[in-house]
Amino acid sequence: MTKKSSDLKSRLSILPAVIIMALIFFFSSIEGEESGEQSLYISYFLAGAGEGLFNMELNDEEFMLLASSIDGPVRKIAHMMEYGILAAAVWFALIHWMKEEKKLYLYNILICAAYAASDEIHQSFVAERWGSPRDVLVDCVGVVIATWMISELS
Repeated sequence: MTKKSSDLKSRLSILPAVIIMALIFFFSSIEGEESGEQSLYISYFLAGAGEGLFNMELNDEEFMLLASSIDGPVRKIAHMMEYGILAAAVWFALIHWMKEEKKLYLYNILICAAYAASDEIHQSFVAERWGSPRDVLVDCVGVVIATWMISELS
């Protein structure tokens, strides 16, 4: 590989992380009511899947109660997954720029944690949304798990 193509590859390696960050920013920009409806829609889908998978017959009230009861955990798992994906994208970029493995782990976690904190600050300016230190912690759990999994696979 030539020096020029290697430089281009290193520069482009950050693109997946930037795209993931842009998507997170976009979803964080959705106003609270609409964001809640989207989340609840996913919970309805999962409740319906669970109803079929476990061969349950729920009436409308029971179905709504099930969907509502899993909405909180679904949102937290979604946070962990999106930041786990971000951690993988940031890792991909960092391996092109860093040689020292210990710093790679640390920088991956720090970059993603800083973005999680900035995202919660961003949300505090969106109608019907607020920033939550707990969500930053949940995001960081996703980052740490993903970073650990990636490091074990590499």
